[in-house]
This record gives sequence, structure tokens and C-alpha cells, in this order.
Amino acid sequence: MIFTLSFSIALLIIYHTQELATPIFQELLSAFIVLTMIAGTLSYALYAYVEDVAKDVAADEKKKSYARYNAVIDSLSGLKKEIPVNAFVVVGL
Repeated sequence: MIFTLSFSIALLIIYHTQELATPIFQELLSAFIVLTMIAGTLSYALYAYVEDVAKDVAADEKKKSYARYNAVIDSLSGLKKEIPVNAFVVVGL
């Protein structure tokens, strides 16, 4: 509800101030490629970090309880699946 309301207000403001918004959007669109590359690189770095953490947790399997170990591995696996999806969403926008 809040997102819809704020998005509608933003579109209304842009519609009534078209001449003022044009230079702003031109600058944003020229910087979008750089922002997309930065977001993609950060997503890859986060993915690699999460994968290394998962490997470290897997190495400590015998020292921890079985239930906690499975919960951590499931959480890290879910996070590893979510990171590429978020990266593709940023590129898709």
C-alpha cells in the first residue's frame, strides 16, 4: 500500500514537472550502466563470500550439533540462491 501510494505520488510529481525532471533522468540513465556493473560485481563478491562461509561451516560438521548444522546449511543455501536472483533483477531494471 505504501509503495503504491509513494509511486503514484512520484509519477504525479514527474508528470506535472516534466521539464524539470528531464535533465535528472538523462543523467541517471547515463550512469545506469556503471551502477549495474557495480551491483553485479558486489553480488558476485557476496556470493563468493557466502560460498566460502558454507565451506567453512561444512568443515566444522563434527564439532557442532546436527540440527544447528542443518539449519545453517539450509540458510546459506537459500541465501546463495537469492543472490543471483537479486543480481538479475538489478540488471533487468
